[in-house]
Amino acid sequence: MNTINRNKKDRKRSAISVRKTVWQALLLLTAACLCITFGGCADRTVRFLEQNTEAAGPAGNENEEAAPEIPEQENQLTEEKDISPEMIYVDVCGAVKNPGVYALPSGSRVYEAVGLAGGFTEDACGHAVNQAGILDDAVQLYIPTLEEYTESGAGDCNTVETSGLPDSGNGLININTAGMDQLCGLPGIGESKAAAILSYREQYGPFGSVDELMQVSGIKEGTLEKIRELITV
Repeated sequence: MNTINRNKKDRKRSAISVRKTVWQALLLLTAACLCITFGGCADRTVRFLEQNTEAAGPAGNENEEAAPEIPEQENQLTEEKDISPEMIYVDVCGAVKNPGVYALPSGSRVYEAVGLAGGFTEDACGHAVNQAGILDDAVQLYIPTLEEYTESGAGDCNTVETSGLPDSGNGLININTAGMDQLCGLPGIGESKAAAILSYREQYGPFGSVDELMQVSGIKEGTLEKIRELITV
């Protein structure tokens, strides 16, 4: 009886062992198939990626590196050039305190160049030039003396300066047409105030009345009262 039971147990163990062996063989076979199948795909995928990376990689890097900041710098320089005013150079000579070549923004007026040169000398005939004239590049602005102006046959510079415009007919200075030298000859009007009057006149046009001088920066009521009887429009 014991022998029969022992034989049954041995057969069960053998059957279980066979089943385990079969399952292990199936698992190994499946794993091998998977490795063969997916391993080959992986190899092909890796080779494909390597080939495309070698072909496209350097070009991509070059494209990334080919975006330097130079174009932005050039744009900034262009903008700065557009913003910065064009400069002109004028040789101011003759009866001015500091003759020389001066740089001014394009569109500057004669009186501005004279101001940079220190203003007129005492013997200058300033009205010999148009104080409101627009300067060109590379010109020579010559201010004659009173003697030079008289000797040229143009008339007496002192007479014109003290009487204002020849067509005023009343001995008054016309503030709508007077130059800087004429304005500076008025009591209480220096070069800075004369320049302010010319600038106001250029920006807003002729004065409508003598009282409109009060709209000019630096001209107060006291200054206007000093010159009221000496000027006209």
